[in-house]
Amino acid sequence: MSATDSDGDALTYKLDSASDALFDIDSSGAITVTAANALDYETKASYTVTVSVHDGKNAAGSADTTVVTTHSLTITVTDVEEPPTIASVTISSTPSFDADGDNTADTYIRGDRIVVDVRFSEAVTVSGGNNSVRLRLDLGADDTNLANSRRVLKLKGIVGSDTLRFEHRVAKRDSDPDGVWVQTLSATNARAVFTVGGAAVTSTATGDAAALTKSGLPTRGAANHKVDGSRTQATVNRPPTFPANAPTTLEVAENNAAGALVGTVAATDPDGDALTYALDSASDAVFDIDSSGAITVTAANALDGETKASYVVTVSVHDGKDAAGAADTTVDATHSVTITVTDVPAVLAPAEPVVAFDTTVGGSLTSTRFLWRLPSQPAGVTVSAVEVQVLPGHTPPWRTVASLAPVADGGQMSHTVIGLTPGEWYFVRIRLVTNSGNADSEKLVMIKTGLPKSVTDLSVSNVTRTTVDLSWTLPRITPGSPSERELRVQQRGANGDWTTVATLVAEYPTDGGLYDRIPSVPTSYTVTGLTAGTSYTFRIRLVPNSSADSVDSETASTTTLGGSLNPAGGLTASNPTPTTIDLAWALSAGRRERHQAHIRAEGAAVGAAPA
Repeated sequence: MSATDSDGDALTYKLDSASDALFDIDSSGAITVTAANALDYETKASYTVTVSVHDGKNAAGSADTTVVTTHSLTITVTDVEEPPTIASVTISSTPSFDADGDNTADTYIRGDRIVVDVRFSEAVTVSGGNNSVRLRLDLGADDTNLANSRRVLKLKGIVGSDTLRFEHRVAKRDSDPDGVWVQTLSATNARAVFTVGGAAVTSTATGDAAALTKSGLPTRGAANHKVDGSRTQATVNRPPTFPANAPTTLEVAENNAAGALVGTVAATDPDGDALTYALDSASDAVFDIDSSGAITVTAANALDGETKASYVVTVSVHDGKDAAGAADTTVDATHSVTITVTDVPAVLAPAEPVVAFDTTVGGSLTSTRFLWRLPSQPAGVTVSAVEVQVLPGHTPPWRTVASLAPVADGGQMSHTVIGLTPGEWYFVRIRLVTNSGNADSEKLVMIKTGLPKSVTDLSVSNVTRTTVDLSWTLPRITPGSPSERELRVQQRGANGDWTTVATLVAEYPTDGGLYDRIPSVPTSYTVTGLTAGTSYTFRIRLVPNSSADSVDSETASTTTLGGSLNPAGGLTASNPTPTTIDLAWALSAGRRERHQAHIRAEGAAVGAAPA
């Protein structure tokens, strides 16, 4: 790639930095490859190269290396048929003996085959016989003199068209505690496969000779490919181990029963041998472990989180054998686990429910009052709230209508349930909310509110000119009846207006139990101050604690005795004797009055005759 200069100046060429790593350019513009085998068609098929040039001067002729012009070109790498090359060298066999007891076989013993596979980049063909194609295997203690430990392996055959397989059967004299590896010709010659007697390894496709070198091979033995030709038996005892996911923490509740399971820490044995577990001496006083690795509590109530919150336990295991299979109880493996003792709250006795519970005096059409006493509670049980609950009808749920602060055990409490519908049935209970659960009263009080019933059997007796005796029968008190009562004795005279002449209030006894304070209400009354000869009508009004709920009895009427007295007439005397005389008279017609006759003789009273 050359440029021209009109002044004939010498020119300097340069490539872009990326291209300069692969190519060179000289003063004539000739581009060459920098390093041998640097180009690979299969890796990169083309390169875009920028060539720059200058004549070392500026326009005035002064020295200047500024690029004057550039030119871009594409360099295409053409594909060239290449000989087969060694892609990998692998020891593909697996030893039969686990020499270090880690459950992974790592040692070839007498009779085992060591297999080495040499894989080429393409299918290859061998000519001249398999015995003439060979490979060097380091089999012995590592030594700087490779000849000291060299074993020559002959070709066994071709595997899968592209792989040469070499084998060596371990003999009694073979020993390599460091592990075998494939040797090259020398430290500076990477030839790994050798041919003798005119044998050749060629490309199956083209017939080109294969490259038999491989750089970068290991220069020391592989730890999992050791050799011990003195051993003839691979089946030996392998020890148990604890898996990587064995638990490191467990929990158990305090105060647990003897034999309560804490958890399982189990080992595995590759030979399936029966295993024996043990705990460290300190832990063995508190816990047991069985043949499955299950850890249990030794004695009931032996654990107390407040005294000791955790235990660090060492679990050991053995299979009862040594590596050769002889009897041996030496511990094969151990595992540490921390057992945390969790706190369990003290179990309290059930709370005692309210027993002394019933309705009491007081209430209305829409309310009823209740009284109860709080029972004494078991040790440790405290009441945080006292709830009054109502169940309308017979269908749950219960409805809490009041939540009260408790009083001391044995103390009396009360509450008036309001908002009741007259004529509807209700169940009422008391719930104690405690730290040992809820306790509902065993007794359910059933109530039905309604209008008060009226006084019955009102009657009039002993009528005089100014008084009348009244008597009646009170209605029966029921759980739903208003119980705070008073009676109003009312009369209606000639003007038709009702007036209250007396108010009779219920009287309560001062003694008796919680539910024995039933009020005493009079059932008779004498009306006084009446007018003689006047008609009256009477009724009794029953008034509960709300006068709006009052109810009246049926009426009873009467007329007081007459206004003035009529004199007796027709007085006669008969049958006189020295000391007696009979008198007779007649009362006025139409009058039947309570009366008494007073007899006088010349102004002096001499006797009285009863009516």
